[in-house]
Amino acid sequence: MNAKQLYSSFHSGLSTPLCRTNFVLSFTITMGRDKALIKEQIAIVREFHHLGKIVRFIAERIKKSPTAVHNQISALKQGRRTKKLGRPSTVTLYFKRAIDRTIRLHCDERVTARFLVSKYQPQVRVRRVQQLLKAFSQISWARMRPAPRLTQQQRDDRFEWAEKRLSENAVLWRRTIFSDEKRWCLDGQDGNAYHWECNDLDPKYFSNRQRGGRSLMVWGCFSARGAPQLKLIEGNLNSEQYCEILSDVMIPFAESAYNGEWRFQQDNASMHVSNYTNEFFMENFVSVLDWQACSPDLNPIENLWVY
Repeated sequence: MNAKQLYSSFHSGLSTPLCRTNFVLSFTITMGRDKALIKEQIAIVREFHHLGKIVRFIAERIKKSPTAVHNQISALKQGRRTKKLGRPSTVTLYFKRAIDRTIRLHCDERVTARFLVSKYQPQVRVRRVQQLLKAFSQISWARMRPAPRLTQQQRDDRFEWAEKRLSENAVLWRRTIFSDEKRWCLDGQDGNAYHWECNDLDPKYFSNRQRGGRSLMVWGCFSARGAPQLKLIEGNLNSEQYCEILSDVMIPFAESAYNGEWRFQQDNASMHVSNYTNEFFMENFVSVLDWQACSPDLNPIENLWVY
């Protein structure tokens, strides 16, 4: 039970001034003298004032300065709010509005406190801007989504694709070879970036970073009959290197496992659907399973990378 609930529960059952006096005298809130009065302290000041206690007595009970108590009593008499204690804020109203406007206009970018300081050059430090952002109720510090969001057309295409695949024989799926590339970052995992975003807007999705830092990239495939060895990729993967990997790893594995009756799955990366790669598939009589855009979650090899 917090101080406000404790005060309300006792105050509702105390009807005589003597009972209220004994209760209020035993109720002390320990706060610094340089802080403004909180709601519970204002309620105690009002109660003591109605009981006829002097300013210094009230100040000692709530651990506040007599000036702060006197200003609060004057404000209660005049029906106004007390003036905020402390020095004036260095954050202007223009900068506060600029924060909200920037987060909404740049919602597709990574907005941080350092970004806001470099853009508007306020007379405050980055740490003060971070505190200000935390005080905003309409924004929150959220993790950037590491995958692109699907459009409605892509959702409809995925649903139609799945309906067509429901009628396929299970034997055909056991003869399907699933493939993909996997990259491990040596300087940390992708997708661990955070930014400020508006709570009343749809969350934005960002692609994983493709450059910067050191990484290790491999190509692999698997099917119901097992998996061949992984192929290490050196440099940027192009169509020539990709077809060389298929010729050295995938086709020998498929021929030994299925004796010519199989199909191959790949995503729609540029080196996978280029004219050079399509000619390679035609020359080697490779049946390729059509695949939907932005659908890595449909590929069961993603579960294999965990192990």
